[in-house]
Amino acid sequence: MMATTVVSVEYVAASFAVPQPTLQSLLDNPTVELVTSLLQQIEAKAREHDEIKAEKLRSDVELENAVRSGDSRARALKASIDKGLKEVEGLRTKLNDEGMSCPLKQLKRVF
Repeated sequence: MMATTVVSVEYVAASFAVPQPTLQSLLDNPTVELVTSLLQQIEAKAREHDEIKAEKLRSDVELENAVRSGDSRARALKASIDKGLKEVEGLRTKLNDEGMSCPLKQLKRVF
């Protein structure tokens, strides 16, 4: 007695875009033409899958490059801001030093 394998014809038909009656015919009365047709459709889906996988890989690489580029720009901008802040602080200190000495100079002139 042979064991019968249960196949979800609906699932296979939906997954591989094969008409459900074609699959049912293949199970009920397989012919070389039906098997060849099914294998051709499976091959087409496999190629489509490979193309999608390659596109996903390209997209992942582009995303990684964009993230790295963005991180580099952010670090450069932060360094520029830090430099600017340091320069402003230096100018403030210099202005305060000159501002403090300016009234003393004026007082010395008066006396």
